[in-house]
Amino acid sequence: MVATFKATAAASASILVGATVSTKAFPGDTQAQANAAFASATGRPRLSYRGYFTPGSFPINANGSVDLTQQGISTAAASGMKVVVSFKPAFNPPSQTDYNKIVTVLTAYQAAGLIADVGLWHEPENPSTGMSAAQYATMSEFYAGAVKQFFPFVSILTYWSVSGDPQNFTSYFNAVTPGTFSKAYIDFYC
Repeated sequence: MVATFKATAAASASILVGATVSTKAFPGDTQAQANAAFASATGRPRLSYRGYFTPGSFPINANGSVDLTQQGISTAAASGMKVVVSFKPAFNPPSQTDYNKIVTVLTAYQAAGLIADVGLWHEPENPSTGMSAAQYATMSEFYAGAVKQFFPFVSILTYWSVSGDPQNFTSYFNAVTPGTFSKAYIDFYC
């Protein structure tokens, strides 16, 4: 299923709409085939994707090297495709060890030529995270220096419904000191 949106913007503004293209939506296809099928169905090629890491997971090998194959980072870097990377470091409390791991990984990503934006704890207002708006602010401000020296640091929040989200989205976004993020993305489910 492909959702269609009509965006209206001032002549000087541009609006970018991304999509997660899953091979589950295109059974039997490789990621490259799924991307091509998405482009055919929507008339828009996939120019970026999300690379998700689980809580406390960083692609660092036992010898300290960074595994650039996880989340297709080496392929994206070689092809010039942008990746919006989502890490989930410790947040209660934040950890200097995780800060250092983020620096290690992003140093390797930058050296590989990756084009990226980096977010921490995408959709933090989801109740399953157990993270309050204040914890999101503390965590974001703690790790900002680890990210911003390499890539734009982004906030990735979600919007589930009119009934629950205007206050959830704004309470998390506004809890963080202005200027902490370079950009804000919203996951909008339809």
